[in-house]
Amino acid sequence: MSSSVLIAFEGIDGAGKRTQTRRLEERAAAAGLKAASVSFPRYRQTLAAAAIEDYLSGSLGDIASVPPRFAAAMYALDRYESLEHLRRLLAGHDLVVVDRYVASNLAYQGARIPEARREDFIRWLFALEHRVLGLPLPDLTIFLDVPVDLAARRIGRRREGGEAAVSADIYEQSQAYLEQCRETYRFVARLGLYRRWVTVDGGGDGGGESGRPRAGGDLAGAGRPGQTGESAGDEGLDPDAVAARIWTAVEGLLQELQERKRSGPAGA
Repeated sequence: MSSSVLIAFEGIDGAGKRTQTRRLEERAAAAGLKAASVSFPRYRQTLAAAAIEDYLSGSLGDIASVPPRFAAAMYALDRYESLEHLRRLLAGHDLVVVDRYVASNLAYQGARIPEARREDFIRWLFALEHRVLGLPLPDLTIFLDVPVDLAARRIGRRREGGEAAVSADIYEQSQAYLEQCRETYRFVARLGLYRRWVTVDGGGDGGGESGRPRAGGDLAGAGRPGQTGESAGDEGLDPDAVAARIWTAVEGLLQELQERKRSGPAGA
């Protein structure tokens, strides 16, 4: 049994996943842990990611032109192609941080399914990725919950700074769709498919709840956003404030890891 910890960052485009992935990796390294990260889709590294690029660029048509099960399969195959790479990272590191993982697929494609059939679709896709394709379950999923208008402003600034594509992809073109994705992330959290799930308010609008996962996997509330002294500006909460909340959720898991490593194989 691997003693490494797998943590997945989730959220709509512009939620701050890349920033917080980097900060968590750096903080873990400063704490003496060997840490690595990977971002999905793995553009220019898998065959499936090439198809995803065509899909997001609109080459295959608009969102409605591509059935959600087909789109979901492309993203699942990207991770399946990357499975050995992920396993190597887990074998060689104490902590592996993932920028987007299976829950992104559940949210983005689940948002396209009529509400009456959404839960069945999400459970089917969860089983496909984790049971059939063998993607490891994350030890912790961190959902960065931000308002869609804030996420859009962040993406616009990244685009102006040359950090994002010049034109919006087919997801970014519809704020109504991204709002539905945000709500579907919340629905996935309520389903309880993942043992440890923490929602962190990254926007300062009180839309999410910061918490610490209990040993049994439930979310223990750590207070409503806005009650910890942070203030939100036009760009949402300061990334350092968000990173501090995340470290509160993560440090217990990492302490467990260090204890397992100190106890050795006999105590694992």
